[in-house]
Amino acid sequence: MRLNITHINKIKKADIVLNGLTVIAGNNDSGKSTVGKLLFSVIKSLSNADRLSSQSQDRIMRVNSALLYAYVTHAEKESGEKIKGVILPSTSTAFLKDAESFANDKRWVSQLKRKLEKINIVPQQRAKIIRSIDQLVQLATESSNSEKMLERAFQSIIGAEFLNSICTYNTEMSEICFSEGQGKDITIQIKENKVTEFKCKTETFVKDATLVESPLYIHLIDILASAQTLGEHHYFNVAGIGKDVLRPLINYHIKDMAQKLDAFRFSLPDNVYSPFIQKAQTLTDNITGGHFYFDNAKQNMYWKKGEQNYAPVNVASGIKAFGILQMLLETQALDESKILIWDEPENHLHPEWQIKFASVLVELAKAGIPILISSHSPYFIQAVRYFADKLSMNDFVNYYLAEETEDELCVLEDVTDDLNRIFMKLAQPMNEIVNLGL
Repeated sequence: MRLNITHINKIKKADIVLNGLTVIAGNNDSGKSTVGKLLFSVIKSLSNADRLSSQSQDRIMRVNSALLYAYVTHAEKESGEKIKGVILPSTSTAFLKDAESFANDKRWVSQLKRKLEKINIVPQQRAKIIRSIDQLVQLATESSNSEKMLERAFQSIIGAEFLNSICTYNTEMSEICFSEGQGKDITIQIKENKVTEFKCKTETFVKDATLVESPLYIHLIDILASAQTLGEHHYFNVAGIGKDVLRPLINYHIKDMAQKLDAFRFSLPDNVYSPFIQKAQTLTDNITGGHFYFDNAKQNMYWKKGEQNYAPVNVASGIKAFGILQMLLETQALDESKILIWDEPENHLHPEWQIKFASVLVELAKAGIPILISSHSPYFIQAVRYFADKLSMNDFVNYYLAEETEDELCVLEDVTDDLNRIFMKLAQPMNEIVNLGL
């Protein structure tokens, strides 16, 4: 796989190979996390396109239809003219059916507009009504266009993931290219944070992505799984649903992660269908001395060590990191067609466990799970290099370094053949302290 990025947030240019395990190193605020979030957004838009697009389209059409009929009701009261049941169907639901049936019939739309032009209502009200009709017909037309559906899905996800701020400031055009072969299977162009083009030449092999940002998700599953993304927040407010219910607003990848962890209660760890599941419990048992399980009787999750059970809130963050891997494997959220993206996995881990965690990720990559990680820990990256060599994975591990340019943006450079550049960059602060002679 290959991901090519131009002018996305902090990243000026990046050309990244993903053929096993990919490591992105660099300082804070260098765009490392942006790469993971962007790859996640692309994969999720492909895997969820039909569901997200149809849901999004259905929601938008119902909301717009309700607004149209609100405009019509107001115009009728102001003018005394009869519109519903004469020019337009009696209800918004009936209008939606007509719009879907006649979406490609320009004569139907033109006739509707001519009838509206003849009635004596305020011009501003007429303009609102006609604009709403045009929007609804356009949405109905787009439903038969697969690329438009993908475009809508991607726009929805980047809205929830980047809060509609994805383009590099003051740039003409941002572009994303994703491929599983030699060509550009997917090309996305964005201008002023709006997707202007989404071309997809072929179906991709990767079916899902999971982005892990923090192991603390484990003891916040119930809250995060019921939280709202930005798109859901806008829809519920426009539709007037649940306005009095206070729900936290979170990024799309956080809700996706929480829902996958929440599915752990339904997992069957004894299932031997997937070779990855067989690794899951021994993964945490061997390193942390225990493993997570769900107690159906108490309807709670616990970390079990020996004969003792511990609530997640009382478990060390480092243990939770291994627990997340165990849970994702047992719920089959990871396999050879589902990419794992982990932002700074060294967080919360002692150097010894950083090395052990790196060994696990290299082993999973060797087993076939595609993995992308960002890191600024020399311990972790050196461990990846060691275990990649030990497991004969050197040809399938790629390293990139985020370097700042004169315009304060960053370019990701392939340093697979010169890892010293990474270690020199990450060791520089320590060298400066040592040189002070303290």
